[in-house]
Amino acid sequence: AYSVLQAAGFSEAKEEPGLWEVTLRRPKGPLGLDLHRGLSATTRSRLQPEDMFARGTLDEGLFDASVVLPDPHDLYAHLLLHLTIHWVIEGKLHHAEDLEAVPTALGLDADVLAQHIVGLGLGPHAGLILPVLANRGRHSFTSRLLAKLRLDLRSRVVVSLSRRLSAQFSAGKLGRRSIGFLLAPSWLEASREAIARRLPQRAR
Repeated sequence: AYSVLQAAGFSEAKEEPGLWEVTLRRPKGPLGLDLHRGLSATTRSRLQPEDMFARGTLDEGLFDASVVLPDPHDLYAHLLLHLTIHWVIEGKLHHAEDLEAVPTALGLDADVLAQHIVGLGLGPHAGLILPVLANRGRHSFTSRLLAKLRLDLRSRVVVSLSRRLSAQFSAGKLGRRSIGFLLAPSWLEASREAIARRLPQRAR
């Protein structure tokens, strides 16, 4: 796929070390392309690629190729995941307006979306980041979604610990980055992934 895209005029913008991922610049127009083997790390959510494709819709007209457009609820969940992780690591809100614009434009129901988010293991993410957005104002859907969110005891504890860590440590610090581990649906799987990533680095 990388060779075919390069032959079509896409140029490399950056490459992520460790995980095979590359961002490609489009030869014409503003839309670039992220090419990578997975849609989402399994330890960060239960948003599995095969499920996203199964719930998605095949589209032949939007681009000059056949694509699968994600289910709107999966689209929101994906945006929520990225926004939360970026805020945890960088300490900044990355395209926070998307979490208000997307559900408003697509007519999503707050109650249905809240259940979908929790089912994907993203309840702690929502419990952590949605209050940050709601407190900024002009986020009416976010406030409604937050009111519908029902978190279990584990998720509430994770959110509480994550808030304390985010207040105590600045962006980039290990204590702040550990929030990503806490937010994972399975701490065992998160530990396995962390070990798997460190082994190749030590080998090099």
